[in-house]
Amino acid sequence: MGGSVGGKAGSQMAKRRTMLAGVALVLCSMMLTGCSRPGEDEFKRRVDEAFVCKGMEVAEINRLDSMPGIYSYVARYGFQYRIAEGDKAAQDFYVKLLELAEVKGDNWKAAVNAPKVQAYLLDECTEGAQPIVENMLEDVLTQLAEKKATVRLPVAVPVSGWAEFMPGKRGWDITMHRERLGEELVYSEQPVKRDVLVKKAVESAKSGKKVGKK
Repeated sequence: MGGSVGGKAGSQMAKRRTMLAGVALVLCSMMLTGCSRPGEDEFKRRVDEAFVCKGMEVAEINRLDSMPGIYSYVARYGFQYRIAEGDKAAQDFYVKLLELAEVKGDNWKAAVNAPKVQAYLLDECTEGAQPIVENMLEDVLTQLAEKKATVRLPVAVPVSGWAEFMPGKRGWDITMHRERLGEELVYSEQPVKRDVLVKKAVESAKSGKKVGKK
């Protein structure tokens, strides 16, 4: 009897110790990860690195709120993704994409999925930036498909999402989770004539082919 009771007591004591050790481990993890967090400069740098595309830039990054967890640190963010040189570069930016689209007839809306456009996005843009640039191009393509006399060129789009930070070998590893693009695009101050935009894209494509033949 005594041995049985003693054995049960020892077993319960071992379970308690295991449980306390687990609690202590969790508390230590919280102290090491949840209570620590990336600094503002580090946060902005990592967001900036996640959204890279030729001719584009991240601007006005804001950390909206944050929540430290046991093994990670989660932060909501918002920023504006824009053409780096603004209005003056917008026309050249879209002419390049339209040139790659090689649109035949009036099938403008399908141009965003053109092989050369998709290859360009894969080569020049990070995974996070690709759908944002696609969205901006689709807006231009829709206007062209509607045969509007002038086309408003998107120069920026608001983006919001959340990021998960986890301690890594070189500081903080980050996983971006973009939730949505803002519905209100920012357009260039002066719209461009449809014919001018299309003509430039066609001429640029022809020029590129001539160079290729040489």
